[in-house]
Amino acid sequence: MAQLLVLEGFSSIKEIDGSPLEEITKIDGFDADTAKELKERLQKFEERLLLQQYSVYTIRNYKQAFAYFLKFFQSKDIENLPETDMRNYLLHLTKDKLLSESSVNMHINAFKSYYNKVLLRHLETIEIPRPKKPLLSPNVLNIHEVEKIFSSIHNLKHRVALYTIYSAERYRDWE
Repeated sequence: MAQLLVLEGFSSIKEIDGSPLEEITKIDGFDADTAKELKERLQKFEERLLLQQYSVYTIRNYKQAFAYFLKFFQSKDIENLPETDMRNYLLHLTKDKLLSESSVNMHINAFKSYYNKVLLRHLETIEIPRPKKPLLSPNVLNIHEVEKIFSSIHNLKHRVALYTIYSAERYRDWE
């Protein structure tokens, strides 16, 4: 189904969702029932997200991520994807598309939401690895940067407060 939609020029769920049934039924292999089912699924997905009070932006992002999911699996039945295919999809997002960990997590959440809320197939039984959040090192100022900050403060009260905070932090680092 997804392959036919992509071949016919539909690039996102929003395009499909907004298209009249007659336009979708013109696609080879789509009868009125199939087109109706597709639109109903998209509507159900959005309705369930709205009922759970997802933000408009989350719904938009989930629908876009799901459109990409459909494109990736255009030759497969997405309702019965094996775990290995889902892992390959995540590898594609990480290695080929170079998406950040938060973007990959959003894609995972999107297709899990679709499976859980529309297909009523719970993916909790499938091991879907989530990317590890990167550890960020704190920014540390060198001595020249610290001196520049201190010299830019002319109010004595503010300078004393900043010296106190700075020295307390330095003392904490030594412990």
